[in-house]
Amino acid sequence: MKLSKRGKSILLYTCTVFSSVILAVLIAEVYFRVTDPAILLSPAYDYNDEIGIIPLPDVRMRHSLRGYEPLFYTTNLMRYRGELIPFDEPSKKVVVLGDSHSFGVGVNDAETYTYVLDRILSDFRVVNLSAPGWGLSHQINRFVTMGHRYRPSIVILQFSANDPNDNLREPTVEWNASENRFVLRRLEPNEFTRVKLLVTRFRVVFDFLSGHSVLYNKVKHPAYEFFRNLTR
Repeated sequence: MKLSKRGKSILLYTCTVFSSVILAVLIAEVYFRVTDPAILLSPAYDYNDEIGIIPLPDVRMRHSLRGYEPLFYTTNLMRYRGELIPFDEPSKKVVVLGDSHSFGVGVNDAETYTYVLDRILSDFRVVNLSAPGWGLSHQINRFVTMGHRYRPSIVILQFSANDPNDNLREPTVEWNASENRFVLRRLEPNEFTRVKLLVTRFRVVFDFLSGHSVLYNKVKHPAYEFFRNLTR
């Protein structure tokens, strides 16, 4: 089928624009790699409407920055970092609920404070149910759905100054005064949750970009903040 003169012009224009965009992206990628490398993480975190951001199950995450040794974060089948501890294991339990500080972003598996505690406290097993990006809402959700099943003797609740924003972004629990307890709530659809769920559906593509593209990681966080602010 022969293209008309107008069709050829449109095709040429489309190819030129597409090639220019690809070239610009490649130039930006090279520029940031040389001048301002970003932290790369792969695979990235999961996301669902029950708790929001949460680590993937049974993965070894690679966290790297040019010029430094890469770090590795290992999660188990229950989506928390460290050894999978059965609910019915006959030992006293310490349940830790927190954000990236308690999860251990920035250190390898055997360097987290929860791992060290587990080795020091001979009469206890320490279960680290923390995850990056969590506020008190997520931590309470995690305790209601999983933490209480360990019947912990001790609960360590770690919080940060940005928790109020995290709670407002993803309010996954609410207080039921008549029942005198926290109840779970699904996240309401908004611009931010739709973007996060879209990323989850195309995980292979976005995990590759998260682990290999400096430009993507430079753009990702401002983009998330933009959509997050739309929900306030």
